[in-house]
Amino acid sequence: SACITDDNTGNGLNLASTPTQVLIIGHRAEGNTLSGILIPGATTLTIEGGQFLSNTRSGIECTGSANSCSITGGVYRGNTQYGLFLRGSSLSVSGVISQLNTLNGIHVISVDAGAITGCISEGNGADGMALSSCTNITISGNTIQSNSQTTTNTSDGIVVSGTVTGMVMTGNRVYQGAGANVQRNGLTLPAGASASIVADNDFTAGGTTATVSYAGSSTIRNNLGYITEAKGTGTINNGSTAATITHGLSYTPTLGEISVIGAENATTDPGTIYITTITSTQFNVNVETDPGASNWDFHWAVRKI
Repeated sequence: SACITDDNTGNGLNLASTPTQVLIIGHRAEGNTLSGILIPGATTLTIEGGQFLSNTRSGIECTGSANSCSITGGVYRGNTQYGLFLRGSSLSVSGVISQLNTLNGIHVISVDAGAITGCISEGNGADGMALSSCTNITISGNTIQSNSQTTTNTSDGIVVSGTVTGMVMTGNRVYQGAGANVQRNGLTLPAGASASIVADNDFTAGGTTATVSYAGSSTIRNNLGYITEAKGTGTINNGSTAATITHGLSYTPTLGEISVIGAENATTDPGTIYITTITSTQFNVNVETDPGASNWDFHWAVRKI
């Protein structure tokens, strides 16, 4: 514990012999020409606290596909590549601060089960957090801000790529912060992300191009800055059989997500009620018959499913 490996030609610490049951507490690795700590093999590793600063590669570089890593606390700052580059079968990261790294603050690839909770990733040159080809991973309670500092509006707060399944993303806050440059999207969630849930996050002002760039079959709901639920009222007037509704959603809803309920018994029975012309901003509520002198008032609601 509390060791210092600074200014080495190579890695500050290289666990090349694939030891098991390793505990590293309060370590400092600064100014090494490769990574602060390199974990290339099958290792069960616990890292608590520490400082991993200004290394030419990453603060921690965990590359072995069988690694099981638990990382708690610590500062990962000013590394030329990633603050944390993590790959393995099982991963737990909590309470770390990753900032001012040239590439991504936290980069996770091919993790089969894990959690990233209560971390701060800010001021990094590329993405605040990047997840690729992961399954059954929880991203919760993190603060992501002021990334994409190398080139403005090209990198994201959080970006998901590849095939990601079973992800739960909840309770995170992603925003622009005070950096000179701005994030492109607060969250980029592509079609390859499936069977996942993104709920109850705050993406308000998370990106300049979009707060959330979303595609695919994941469930996304109840997030600030990305509106997936809306409701209101409308009227089809006498002499008409349609009303246009501006829904205010952040996506284009499907027909099955829209509901309409009449609020009165019109002078003339309006007959069949149906929806047409659904766009990213509006949809039309139609009736079969002119409702007559009373007009026809209705309530509408949309909820993403």
